[in-house]
Amino acid sequence: MCRLFETILIRDGKAPLLPWHQARFDRSRRMLFGLSKQIRLESLIRENLPSGDGLWRCRVDYGKDILGIRFVPHHPLRIKTLSLVEDDSMEYPHKFADRQQLEKLKGKASTDEIIIVKQGLVTDASIANLVFWKGGIAYTPDTPLLAGTRREMLLAGGCIRIRRIRMQDIAGYDGISLINALRPLDAAYIIPIKNVSDMNKPG
Repeated sequence: MCRLFETILIRDGKAPLLPWHQARFDRSRRMLFGLSKQIRLESLIRENLPSGDGLWRCRVDYGKDILGIRFVPHHPLRIKTLSLVEDDSMEYPHKFADRQQLEKLKGKASTDEIIIVKQGLVTDASIANLVFWKGGIAYTPDTPLLAGTRREMLLAGGCIRIRRIRMQDIAGYDGISLINALRPLDAAYIIPIKNVSDMNKPG
C-alpha cells in the first residue's frame, strides 16, 4: 500500500500552514488514489491535539484513509553545514513515508545536510526546500523534488522568487536557508556559502 504523511507545525494550538497542507493532502489522494472526497485535517487535529501551548510536531500518516496521527514536542534542528550529492534518478513527487532513497543520499555525506543535484540542477535538501540569498533577495530553485508547504506559502506571499539554479551557480550566492513546515525563513538560520563542501566534486 502507498503510504504518505504530512508533518504539521502546531504553535499554541494553531497550524499556520494548514491550508497548504490540506491542498497537498487533497492533491496526493486525488492523484494517487482517485479520491475526491475531502478529509478535513483541521477537524482531525482539533480532535487529537494535546492540551497546552508551545510548539508541537504533528504527523499524519495516510493512504486512502487516515492511518495514524501523533504529536511530539518540536525542537528546531540546527543545521550548519551542507554538501552536494548528485543523483539523476531521484524522484520524490509526493510526501511518501518511504524515504529510503533520500536517507541513502544523506548517508553519503558527513555534513549536517545535503543539497541534491539532479541533471546539473539544484533541487532540495533531504528534509527541506532550499532558498538561496543574493543581495538580500531570496530565490528558490525551479526544480524542487517536492513542492513544500512553506515554499508554496512564501511564493504566494511574494517573499521568495523562483529561479533556475545550476550546481555551478551556488558559489555566486551569499547564503542558503532550508525551509519546511517546521523551519521558517529566518535570517538566524542562513548558512554561509563557505559552509557548502564538495562544490567541485559532488558526492
